[in-house]
Amino acid sequence: MMTAVWRKEGLTHCNAVIFSAARCNFTYGRHLWHSAGSMASPSITFKTLIDRNDDALERLQLNPPKRGAEDKRSALLEERATIDRLASPERQIERYGAQRWQEEFIRLKDIADLPLDHPQSHALRGTRQAAQVLKAIGNVPFMRFQRAFSDPENIVVPSYSIDRNGAVIFECPDILELSVCGCLVDPQRIPEKLAEDLKLVDFTGDKRKPKERLFKLADPETLDAFKALFDKMIPLSKADRAFRVLLLPASRFAGDDPRAGAVIVTSDEGRSRGRLSSLKASYFDDVYSSKRRIMHSSRGYSRETAELAQMEESVRSLSNRIQREWRDAPEVVKEVLREETEALLIGYKEMLERVQNVFKSEAADFMEAAHTLRDATGRLNPRKTVLQMNASVDRLKKRLFEICKKESVTQQDKLLIEAHISRAEQGFRGLRHRLERNGHIALTLLSDPETKLFSGAEMSREEIVARARGITARLGIHEDDFSRVESRPFYRSALAMRGEMSKLSEALLSRDRNSAKQALNGIQLVLKVNAVIVGIEHLKEAAAQGQEVPISRLRDLASTLSTVLDEKSYYRVSPSEKQMALTEALAGIRTQVKRMAKALVEYAKTSLSVQRREELNTRFKEFLDGLNYDHLQTILCS
Repeated sequence: MMTAVWRKEGLTHCNAVIFSAARCNFTYGRHLWHSAGSMASPSITFKTLIDRNDDALERLQLNPPKRGAEDKRSALLEERATIDRLASPERQIERYGAQRWQEEFIRLKDIADLPLDHPQSHALRGTRQAAQVLKAIGNVPFMRFQRAFSDPENIVVPSYSIDRNGAVIFECPDILELSVCGCLVDPQRIPEKLAEDLKLVDFTGDKRKPKERLFKLADPETLDAFKALFDKMIPLSKADRAFRVLLLPASRFAGDDPRAGAVIVTSDEGRSRGRLSSLKASYFDDVYSSKRRIMHSSRGYSRETAELAQMEESVRSLSNRIQREWRDAPEVVKEVLREETEALLIGYKEMLERVQNVFKSEAADFMEAAHTLRDATGRLNPRKTVLQMNASVDRLKKRLFEICKKESVTQQDKLLIEAHISRAEQGFRGLRHRLERNGHIALTLLSDPETKLFSGAEMSREEIVARARGITARLGIHEDDFSRVESRPFYRSALAMRGEMSKLSEALLSRDRNSAKQALNGIQLVLKVNAVIVGIEHLKEAAAQGQEVPISRLRDLASTLSTVLDEKSYYRVSPSEKQMALTEALAGIRTQVKRMAKALVEYAKTSLSVQRREELNTRFKEFLDGLNYDHLQTILCS
């Protein structure tokens, strides 16, 4: 029988990290994930409940009590009816619509032999037809979901026909987009912790009531919500047809849903009776924690993956800017775009041409052709440049996918997640660098009393819109830059960023100089906070690698905190309550980090006893456990 394990890694997983400096050596344990609790999967089955019910009815028949025998028998029969109803997959078919289900699906076990007059009737007799159907479906989300949460007896496939050559023709329009709502879920296969993590059930007060917990999992509305939630998920990489790493994208949830941006990693666990492999799946709160979970894998192509993903994001972002801004941009903006394009593409081209891989070589060729924004005749041709840049991005993506295919299955998961993280980090880092580089432009544009937009002069709506777009173009920012950031922890920063960008746009269109300054300060602060969040995650990653205690990472984080706190805002305008609260929270984290860094250096100067090592173990663990940024993001999105 297939089994599925789906759990968030708990406090039992501990990474040993060794610190050696000067005369002392000690190790410490680091708990990197929240406790998974005690309920991994249902601790009682419907068969157990049915057996108990049968035994109770038999005892009642053999030794009926003097009073209330009929009432007890009625209660047992009612309980038995409830068990049968919840255990039966037929009620899921009824909720889906029995006639519709019969038209759209068929159980594998119910596949009948082809008519004798069919050309393939002999070749696809017995179980061979089911095997052919499974092969045609492939490793798509619809099947992976069932391998984790359906009983083998109730595996279903979409309705199909077989042509005279033996090809399977499915009636659904797109097998990759097939909803899992028609699947027959076995509630006993849903781990209780997973159901709690996904906010589908509340087991408060039920920890010693296994029957009640199972009934909650088997509730029809719970199962409907469970399937609907999986329909929201998307692959972290569209090139990954197996959909091994899934994302719960923020755009598919209403409001600030706690599940938005979470990550699910699935993996095969071996064959089950020669037909379908069972599936193991893990749920993670964010992309960083999922990466730490599989960090024990060989690093392999990790550095190259990160570099290529950053290149891809930088070139794609610049290509979008040229496509969006060139046509109506003043000459000064075009000159900036030309300079940035040449510097970026030449730098990347020199990095790529040192390697032999065909995709990287082709990407370098496209960058070489595009870096001047001119075509073969020497004429400025931004449209062709955009096509060439997009072609280079395509080659970088192909190289990333090629790397993934070369690595082990676990390493593929890690590389997909690393590439996703690198893209998200680069998006924020790229905008911050652009604003730092263009800071003097910002000060001129919004502070110069002669700036036409704020001069009070009569202007048409078209002129106002054009001037506002010119300002944001020169700053190198746009609301669309973060529209695709949907994973945790980035999406809340992206949400705050889009909010500040929208405020800036509104202020420019309403010709409100003070509000525009406030919005630009807000954008700067969001980028500062994101830099600190990334620094915290990099520290936790270094601790999870089993290296020496990451004093250098502690110092990096302390330096980042000092930089963002000491860096002056673009404009001298009264800070908002949000800005003051964020500054105070950042200062508190800096104090924590500096204190711990100082303590580690002091410990390194002395020879430590066993007791002192244990004290430091505890202290550093408590420090990492307490080093979170949830309150920063809460303030950001308030």
